[in-house]
Amino acid sequence: MQAGRSENPTRVELASLAPIGVAALVYLLHTVDHELITDRTIGKMIFGLARRRLDGNRPSRGAIIVRNVLRIVDLWLVFLLLSLHFAITPARWVI
Repeated sequence: MQAGRSENPTRVELASLAPIGVAALVYLLHTVDHELITDRTIGKMIFGLARRRLDGNRPSRGAIIVRNVLRIVDLWLVFLLLSLHFAITPARWVI
């Protein structure tokens, strides 16, 4: 057994999830902040896109915040797919 590894290799330690949580939080804060200040994300700036309401006006701050908070669902789905992948992949295949 290698030093620093638990006896059960399939058990995910809570500390190993901390970087994922920090990265998700930074991503969410960045997108909310950037959209509130500039009305666009970097990708929208690159492609010349902008979000508008049906009447053509800029969305309210509340709408921007709700829209970005719902990104948690997207991040959760990515996390679940990655977890499923590593759960069904034999340990000898994991790099």
